[in-house]
Amino acid sequence: MAASASVTLPLTLKTAAAASDARAIFGRTPGTSAVAIDSATGKATFGFEFPGNIDRLVERLSKKGLAAGSTAAIEVPVRNLSGRIVDAAHLVAHINASPAVTNASYDGHTVSATIVA
Repeated sequence: MAASASVTLPLTLKTAAAASDARAIFGRTPGTSAVAIDSATGKATFGFEFPGNIDRLVERLSKKGLAAGSTAAIEVPVRNLSGRIVDAAHLVAHINASPAVTNASYDGHTVSATIVA
């Protein structure tokens, strides 16, 4: 079952070269889409398809000195890519059970959470 999330990740982007490096890393990471890097706020917002390795993405960014925050925000729609509707209460409980997640909640359309980056 494929699922996707919208992820907002804080980044350290002190130069145009740093922003270019970040774009290249996102471009080489399978599962990423619709990447928007805002140098002014130091955030990258992107789609991420699961299963995928978001840890590897953060590791690549960190090695270049680009990862700034210790947490990232995620939003997972309850209707997955195949059109199936996910049980939101079950998903919130499952996500909240992880020690890497805080504040998982459901707003009627998406499950949102803060995760360790």
